Amino acid sequence: MNEAQIQAEIMLRVGSLHGVRLFRNSVGEGWVGRTIRHEGSRLLLEHPRRVTFGWCPGSSDLLGYRSREITPDMVGQTVAQLVAIEVKGPRGRATMEQARFIEVVRRHGATAGVARSVDEALATLGLVQA
Repeated sequence: MNEAQIQAEIMLRVGSLHGVRLFRNSVGEGWVGRTIRHEGSRLLLEHPRRVTFGWCPGSSDLLGYRSREITPDMVGQTVAQLVAIEVKGPRGRATMEQARFIEVVRRHGATAGVARSVDEALATLGLVQA
């Protein structure tokens, strides 16, 4: 199974759990502007502007939240905890930027990790053992 297939399966199965929502976080850059000429595979833009998208370089493929009930003094209240899952294929490895993002997210109390399967994503969320 390739990375795109793993990601789709995680989004369907993990994202359908009660209290968990996952969103695809595409990170990259492109150009916008008024199209003035289109020739085959070439596009000419007037007044082009660079745009970036996604949270930040290295941010995880799937971002979302997990609802959590916390501490006795907050009984009955539910809070959302950030969830960040970096999806990799069977032999894929996180880049240094991706590993740094995961570490920072964890350091600040959120849940984050690398997953190569639905089971690993569930384990990252603390819902089952991998």
